[in-house]
Amino acid sequence: MSVTMTSLGHDRPLRPGFLVSPLGWLNECLANILTRHRELLVTLFELDPYRMHVLGLGVAHLDPALPSATMIENLGRRSPKTALRQILGSWPEGLDKVLHALPDTTMLALKNYRALVAVLDDRATATHLHHCRSITEPLIVALEALPPALRRPAIFKLFDDIDGMDRFVVGLRFLSDRADLAFDTLVEELCSLDQTEQVRAKIAGLADRLPLPNACRPSRSALSIGSMT
Repeated sequence: MSVTMTSLGHDRPLRPGFLVSPLGWLNECLANILTRHRELLVTLFELDPYRMHVLGLGVAHLDPALPSATMIENLGRRSPKTALRQILGSWPEGLDKVLHALPDTTMLALKNYRALVAVLDDRATATHLHHCRSITEPLIVALEALPPALRRPAIFKLFDDIDGMDRFVVGLRFLSDRADLAFDTLVEELCSLDQTEQVRAKIAGLADRLPLPNACRPSRSALSIGSMT
């Protein structure tokens, strides 16, 4: 099967690349610069998933007024390590592998590219990411939200087994509040457990002992009727 190449006035034909529709917030972010530097459309047209995330990560760490045509071109075509090191100030260990493991069809939210760098700056969460063959946006959100004391293998194992772990810390706070247990105390108890099943059992035990919400409790009249029958 032959592929038609299109020149669009360029000095070389364009290869079919990753279309710009998955770029989400980046399209709006680059709108002004693209009106002045239309040659950058070639770079965006040819992005593959890896380069899409390189570009997203770089732009997410720039002031909205700072992206230049040269910087966008560098992120889209030149050495990722050189371009991102200039912006981030460093090249986090394992970043190349992590970028390849991100979703193929869509960018992360801007704030989650920033969260990704924070996750890679922590040794425990970075090590977990380095062993993930596929890295989802909820996983990044969940890892960033984890209190440092809970960044342990017994907790990370839950991420492989349970959906919705990006709400894990929110759920723990709700549980501690309903159980009248200080959140820091709950975290301390969980981080003392070495096995994932122990963590599950601890959380389940607390949940099972919670009082019913007021809306679920029998009314006094219902109790009175029940005692009469």
